[in-house]
Amino acid sequence: MIDDGLDTSHPVIKPVIWMNRGEIPRNGLDDDGNGYTDDFYGWNGGDSSAEVFNKESVFYGHGTSVAGVLGAATDNGIGIAGVAYNAKIMPVLCYASKGISSDLGVIRSMLYVYRQKKLWLTTNKQKGINAVVVNMSVGLDATFPNETPMWCELFDSLKSVGIMSVSATTNADNNVELVGDIPSLCPSDAYIVTGK
Repeated sequence: MIDDGLDTSHPVIKPVIWMNRGEIPRNGLDDDGNGYTDDFYGWNGGDSSAEVFNKESVFYGHGTSVAGVLGAATDNGIGIAGVAYNAKIMPVLCYASKGISSDLGVIRSMLYVYRQKKLWLTTNKQKGINAVVVNMSVGLDATFPNETPMWCELFDSLKSVGIMSVSATTNADNNVELVGDIPSLCPSDAYIVTGK
C-alpha cells in the first residue's frame, strides 16, 4: 500500500501487517540482502528510510484509514472488518519529510514494490515479497502523463512481475481529462482507477 504512512501498531491493522522476517529491525544493516536497510515493515520511498509511520502520517491519517478499509483484522470485536479478508499489507510511505518532491517519493515507492516482487521471482520465493496488488491512493492534480512519464511506465513495470495497481481518481470535482490528474490518466492496462 503506497500512501502517507501506516500505523503498524493499530489494533485492527497490526495483525495484517506484512513483516520482512529476513530483516532485523533498526540494526542499520540490510540483513536479507534485498538492497534496503531495516525494511522490516516496508519502506519510506520519500525519505529512503525504513520509517513507514511518522508525524505527517499521524496528522493526515489517510494511509491508516485506507489500510483499515482494505484489510482490518476480522472477528476480533474491535473497529471494522476490512474488505480483503486474510490479506497482508506492506506499508510504503511515499511522502518525504525532508523536502523531496512527492513525485520522486512515489517513484521510489513504486520501484521498491517492483524490486521486491522481482526478487521474489528470481530467488525461487526465498527473498522479497509476493505482492499481487498495489493500492496507490496518491496523485498529482492538474498533471498529465507526459509531465510525469515515470509513474505510468512503472505501472507497466509492476505488471511485468505480476502486480496489478489500483487507485482512486482525484477528490476534486473536475473533469480529469480536461484538467489532468496523475495517475488517473495513465494508460496502462495493469492499472485500475476508481472514481466518483
